[in-house]
This record gives sequence, structure tokens and C-alpha cells, in this order.
Amino acid sequence: MADLKIHRWPGDKPLDPGSVAEVWARDGFSCDLWVDPPGQQWLDFVHQTDERVVVKEGEIEFEVEDARAMLGPGDEVFIPAGSRLSITVLVVILLILIFIGVFGVVVHFGDHREVVLPKPSGAYSVGRALFDWKDPDRLDPYSSAIGNHRELMVWMWYPATSTARSKTAEYVPSAWAAKLPWRPVTIPGRIRVHALAGAPVAASQKPYPVLIFSSGIGNLPSDYTSLIEDIASHGYVVLGITNTYSAPVVRFPDGRVANRLAAASFPRGTEEAIQLAGNRMVKVWAADIHFAVDRLAQMNSNPRSRFYGHFDLGRVGMFGHSFGGAASAEACSMDSRC
Repeated sequence: MADLKIHRWPGDKPLDPGSVAEVWARDGFSCDLWVDPPGQQWLDFVHQTDERVVVKEGEIEFEVEDARAMLGPGDEVFIPAGSRLSITVLVVILLILIFIGVFGVVVHFGDHREVVLPKPSGAYSVGRALFDWKDPDRLDPYSSAIGNHRELMVWMWYPATSTARSKTAEYVPSAWAAKLPWRPVTIPGRIRVHALAGAPVAASQKPYPVLIFSSGIGNLPSDYTSLIEDIASHGYVVLGITNTYSAPVVRFPDGRVANRLAAASFPRGTEEAIQLAGNRMVKVWAADIHFAVDRLAQMNSNPRSRFYGHFDLGRVGMFGHSFGGAASAEACSMDSRC
């Protein structure tokens, strides 16, 4: 069982953002303020850094892994990195002070600082494009909220040519960031990437090998930007799939939004229920990968596509993080193109 490590805020210290920030800065944590109404829920999300939360006003229920606790004003809880967390706001207006450690997979410097991701180490500049792809042959197994057929937003990183008109892509498009079900560790608009939005494909005598990447549950492809930009800079096309209803949010170009559904994730319950959900989901994700390779083949053979002839579909690899790795293995075992 997870240890929530609940403490009381020192009675001799004011419980306000300035005082809390000063106290926690000594331990390497930065401070942010959240305000949520009664009934607000944040379910099954994971941060990759240690966190501390202290309640200023109101009452909330915390559930970390399989441990649950009620917190009121002045209660402070420590949440280890990688823990699955759910929060329910129960009473009046809630002000939560979130303290996020500066050491971890994501580094948080505070909202006033920009974060520049590591520069890719390869010889190529990197381009990035997003595509809205609908599978006419497959109904979505989870919901028809955005339409009956399975529809995906995919992110593509590729070797590119920088031009005078080239502009750096957003880490997460602002329209997506506004719909995230939690506030990110660092404001997405202050994270600087190296990929160029919609840049021309770099000229080459040979087409580029292709890698299909599947993220872990609850993540977006953009969470792996540094890794993927570096791979693309060495002459690979990398396609990141946002698995609709399993991802935290998917925002389509026409404004439709697909939020994460419990049915498209692992449920709380018996081991058998969890296994059944995982077996179903891995098949759905593997089918998403298969469909993505089909669409790449269409783009590669279309003279009107800017990617015409640039994909070496005789050299296709599949990889992923966490559950995305399992889906990649499943897809590769079923698709002779892998």
C-alpha cells in the first residue's frame, strides 16, 4: 500500500503562496496554486516527479495507488513520482498548493522561466506535422462521442530542411494544452522544442526508414519530444500515435475533443477485469498501428503528397513506452511490414 505521508503545515508559518514557496524552495520544490470547484475530479493521472500538496481551503479526497485519505486545510501530503493519483474536491472552493521537485524526468523551473529541450544530435534538421486520420473500415470500440469510426491524431517527426520561413513547432499545440485534464508540470507554451512546424522534407537520394511510436497510457507523443527529435535528426521518420480515449485528451482540427475514458484504460477491480481490459486495449492499439502504416503507404504513393516517395516502408520499426511497448510488440507480431 502506498504511504501518503500526511503532515500538518507548521502553525507558525502562514499558509499563503509566498510563504509556502519560500519554505519549500529550500528542499528543491517549486510552488503553484490551483483553484477547483466542488465536484471537480482528476482521475488516474501520473506525474513523473515527486510532488507535495497542501490544502489551503476546502476538503478533498486523495487516492494514491490503493491508499486513500481525506485532507482539509493545513493537511500536506507527499506523492512519490510515478504514482497513480485521483483527486476529488468535496467542499467549497479548494485552493491547493502544488510543489513539484526540480529533479525528475521533467524539470520545472517555475512559470516565469523557459525550458529549452536538448538539441538533437544528428545531422538533419527536424520537421513536425500533425494529421487527422479516420479509419473507414473500423468502428471505434470505446465511444461514438466524436464519430462512429475510429479516428486518430498522429504526430510525425521527420528529417527536414530549414528555410527562411520556418518556425519552431509548439511543444503541445495551445488548443490541446487548454484541454488537458490536469495542469502540466511546466506551462507547455514555455517549453521550446527544435522541430520546425510543417518544414519541407530534407532531400535525399534514398527514402527514410520509418518508426512507429506508441506512448504509455496517459501520455501524449509530445511527452517524448527530446527522444523523438533526436531519432529523427539521424534520418528517421517517426510517427507518434495519440490513441483516442486512452490518451489524456485528443483535440481534432475542427475543435472536437475526445477525453480519456475509463473503458479505454485499466479499471479498478479484480485482476481478471484488469487483464480483460488490457487484452482488449492492446488489440485496439495494435490495430491503430496497423492503420497508421497503411496511411503512410498511401501518402508515400501519392504524387500530391509532400511526403511522396520519402518513406522506406521496407524498413519499418515499431517501439513504445510501457503499455505502448506491449502494443508495438503485438502489432509487429501481426504485421509482416514490421
